Amino acid sequence: MKLLFTFSLLLLSLVSLSQIQNENGKLILETNDTIVGWITYYDDLSSTVTYKDDNDIENSCTIDCINEIILNNGIRYTTINYPDHKNGKVFVQKIISSKLINLFASEENGSTYYYVIKDSNTYRLENNYIIVEKDNKSYSRWDYKYLGTLKLLMSDKPELFDKIDKLKLNENDLVNIIIEYNQGDINYFMTTETAQAKSISNWVTFGQYSNFGTYYSAEATNGYSYGIYAGLQLYFTRNHRHSLKFGLGYSHYELKRTYAHQLGIQTFYTKKNAYAEVYRIGITYEYLFFMTQRTNIYGLIHLGDYSYITEYEEESGDEITHSFLPKPTLSPGVGIEYKTLKKLSFYFEFNHLLNISYFPKNFSAGIKYDIGKITRN
Repeated sequence: MKLLFTFSLLLLSLVSLSQIQNENGKLILETNDTIVGWITYYDDLSSTVTYKDDNDIENSCTIDCINEIILNNGIRYTTINYPDHKNGKVFVQKIISSKLINLFASEENGSTYYYVIKDSNTYRLENNYIIVEKDNKSYSRWDYKYLGTLKLLMSDKPELFDKIDKLKLNENDLVNIIIEYNQGDINYFMTTETAQAKSISNWVTFGQYSNFGTYYSAEATNGYSYGIYAGLQLYFTRNHRHSLKFGLGYSHYELKRTYAHQLGIQTFYTKKNAYAEVYRIGITYEYLFFMTQRTNIYGLIHLGDYSYITEYEEESGDEITHSFLPKPTLSPGVGIEYKTLKKLSFYFEFNHLLNISYFPKNFSAGIKYDIGKITRN
């Protein structure tokens, strides 16, 4: 249990600290030099950006030398000065660029924060959770500080105040009110929702071999147990971190079964070898928490299967029982994927980590191939 807790803590730390992105695009430096190629950067307030140019030469620069990053998918990043931040600079995605009010988004430790700039002044839109003491009692509430910030910025248009009071601190509401304030005077506009709608959702086909130390995630197997699984994987978010795997599979489990025999008034129990054959339709969720040009590390949760399960007595081959049922598992794992070609990759993963005593017997090895793309309008 201690080992499992340590693993979970490590996984959460990696998720929060390793938000790495890899994209094709161009990097514009403060010197106005432009580098075109493969760009590696952190969403979470990166201090360094690594890039490869057309000659496959790798180099890097700090956040202080970046003017703008323009990715091939249209998304743009830049840095803004924000004195209240510990580093003085924030790495942000451009949402609205205008002569009046500009809107930016920044991903920090897995959460999205919004910044606005007007007249060269930078403001962070915040919604803080505070404790209020009143009548010897404590109450918790939000302070809705962002509403006051927006009213300050838009004080020359008090007719918008009623609309501001109804805003939520989300991208859609902020975009609508800033566009209305700017009255269409916009140089650049791409929300993360717009970017996601215009982005390409990858469908990947996969096939894998699995070795089982346990029958599903709990009961120990009694010999060589394996499975073959294949299907489609959908990366359904803009940054390709979140995906679902849908597959069909066959599994064979070697088991030990206990049989009861009645002799007179006494009951005797004998153990015999058995095996189970399982045909299943399954679904697994994956989250990529470390992404580089060739290597991805991910966590996964095998959500469950719809399975046809038949158990046989090994010596006679007689059927013991069969069932056709949904089987939720919620079993976690971790894996690593390595891309050998543009569309081809191999992966290896450890499965059923809740039953850590059977680590590393529960593992899978597979291959993925990008079969095409679906463009969403």
